[in-house]
This record gives sequence, structure tokens and C-alpha cells, in this order.
Amino acid sequence: MRKVLIADDETNIRNILDFTLNAEGFDVVSARNGDDAFTLALGEQLYSLDDFRNFIRAGAVHYVQPDAVRLAGITEWWQVADLALAHRLPVVSHIGDMVQVHLHLAIAHPACHMLEYIPWLNACFEEPATVIDGDFIPPQNPGAGTTLTEAALEAYDVLRRSG
Repeated sequence: MRKVLIADDETNIRNILDFTLNAEGFDVVSARNGDDAFTLALGEQLYSLDDFRNFIRAGAVHYVQPDAVRLAGITEWWQVADLALAHRLPVVSHIGDMVQVHLHLAIAHPACHMLEYIPWLNACFEEPATVIDGDFIPPQNPGAGTTLTEAALEAYDVLRRSG
């Protein structure tokens, strides 16, 4: 069953979303506010395996959110995911700007059943991550799919800054 995390301080909003998403077959986890959601999903502010280990040992996380870009790459991301799996905690990668890389990792690692999704990033990549009916579609082309579009390079002034 697919899971979704709802964070809202309005009880009525949470109840409506919970009812609607349950009816659509989602397993819903609800948080009363951003602070409660933060204690549930943690990781985008953590930069090492040791940081994750400390929070997991303290019982301060329910959803582990490693980010390969903020950690020391894919190897350390995998170590964090293995640590989460050993503690029976689900991994929901913080995708930041690299959803394509994390999609490959989520497909490969048994602790991953969900991914964070930021739709506005799709316009930045030649091969954006695709979501249909709430499911990521596995990429069909080889590679990570992280080639930026010319429009994104221009809009964010990447070429001038790097040159």
C-alpha cells in the first residue's frame, strides 16, 4: 500500500485529506503541524551517517530522509538506508534537486517505498522524473537523467556563474 504524510495545523483539512486519500487506497500518516512532521520525517538537514545513527538511536525519527547530494554520495546514502532498514524504518529520500538519482536508489533499496516529489523541478531537466497516478515511472533511458535544459541554464543564470 502506498503511504502519504499529511502535515497541517487545521484538523478539518487533515481529516478531509485523510478520508479522501484513504478512499483512494493510501496509508495516511498525519501530523498536526510542521514540527510534528519534522519529528516524523528527518534527514534533509543531516550530512553524515553518524548524524542519522544518533537520531535513530534516540528514537527521534519515523521516516528517514537521506539525500545523496548532502551526504557523501550514493555510498553513504546506501549506508543510511541500510541503517534505517535494520531499525525497520522506512526511507523517503529528500530529493532536493536530484529526484532522478534518488528514483534509481528508491527502486533498488528495500527500505524505500515512497519518494518526495517537487513538480516544479520537471521543467529543469531534459528527462524529468515522471509521476502518473501517484506513482513514479521508472526511467527508460540509461544514466541518471540529470541533464539540465537550456531554458533552466538560462533562467537560473548557471552558465554565467560557472564561466
